[in-house]
Amino acid sequence: MLRLNLSDGDSVRLSNNTGEFIATCKSKKIKDLPTGLIFIAYGPSSSRLMESDTGGSGMPISKNLRVQVEKVAA
Repeated sequence: MLRLNLSDGDSVRLSNNTGEFIATCKSKKIKDLPTGLIFIAYGPSSSRLMESDTGGSGMPISKNLRVQVEKVAA
């Protein structure tokens, strides 16, 4: 959030080659997440970023997804 000059409550578009969605920023302590990492709860919104590959598990691969982050104007 610091690097992108984002604040709590800002809207961001998260996107990759599979899909995109708009999320609201909520900051955490720097020690809680490494730089460059975003936590997104598993659900309908985050599923838009997942490909259909399940790695044989039956569940889409939901970790280590690379996304673009851009601030959305209010």
